[in-house]
Amino acid sequence: MASNTVIQVKKSGTTGNTPVSLNYGELALNWADGKLYYKNGVGIKAIYNQKTFSTINANNTLILAGNYADTLNFVGNNGITITGNAINSQISIGFNSAMVVGATGATGPQGATGCVGATGPMGPTGGCGATGATGPQGPQGCIGATGPAGTSGNYFGAIAAAGYDDIVASSSNTTLTFNAQLGLAIGTDPANSTVYFATDLIGAANVILDYGQVTDTIGVITFDYGYVS
Repeated sequence: MASNTVIQVKKSGTTGNTPVSLNYGELALNWADGKLYYKNGVGIKAIYNQKTFSTINANNTLILAGNYADTLNFVGNNGITITGNAINSQISIGFNSAMVVGATGATGPQGATGCVGATGPMGPTGGCGATGATGPQGPQGCIGATGPAGTSGNYFGAIAAAGYDDIVASSSNTTLTFNAQLGLAIGTDPANSTVYFATDLIGAANVILDYGQVTDTIGVITFDYGYVS
């Protein structure tokens, strides 16, 4: 009868013992821990004698390992705390209410108004607006003081006529009037400041004309005065 060949690998029965070194293809066994060790490009790895999940479903999100070196990380958020215990191979998931970020509260009351800042520089002058309506006339002002008297011009103090009384002005604005008698006409030329005197025999009756006495007819011009009735 043929005998069986016994193949032995590196081995240990002490809990926690791991091989220090292995060659590629070489195996080591720790039967106390139930682990089989081998070597790959990363280092010495253990094969556990236990069941594992090939896929992890995190709230309908599937997490798959890309290779044997992938690590699954647990991250706490919004009050959830995660603590690992490597000695006891435990993960503790807790809750801390102080870390919870609640919903945004209502807007608080408005703060007091701050102090007024310094006045800025004056801007450029704007254009002129339209002229407004004329306002009402103001009250009449007081009468000013009387001015000094003007210089007196040259004038005749009186107008004399032979055989008659002199005519003297009673005031500075008295008007001298020339009154034409029968057989005499008076005219004026205001533009030239002239008064004209002429005879007017039309309609005159019993007019005595005194032309003086002619004693020498030499050089005397003959005048025709018409007919006097």
